[in-house]
Amino acid sequence: MLTKQDLEAFDKLLDKKIDPLKEKILDLEDDLKDHKSDITSSVLRLRVEVREEFDKMKRRVREFREAFDEFAKHFDRTLQETRKEVDRIKNHIKLPPIS
Repeated sequence: MLTKQDLEAFDKLLDKKIDPLKEKILDLEDDLKDHKSDITSSVLRLRVEVREEFDKMKRRVREFREAFDEFAKHFDRTLQETRKEVDRIKNHIKLPPIS
């Protein structure tokens, strides 16, 4: 059976073994807090960067649509003018319609 002195010696031995582990745990907790703040700031920075890139892409898509609309209008006008000219030529040379 263990005596009171045995238990005290065992307790001291446990404290001697556990104290360095407690210190390591506290150091790890501090490191985790530092990393958490680093990660948080990185996430916030990335959100800003992603938002900026998204806004740039939206602007580019809008510019592309506008340019495409202008191209389509120009193409449509050119096609209509060409059809008018072809009809005028067909009428002038009295070409019969295609059946």
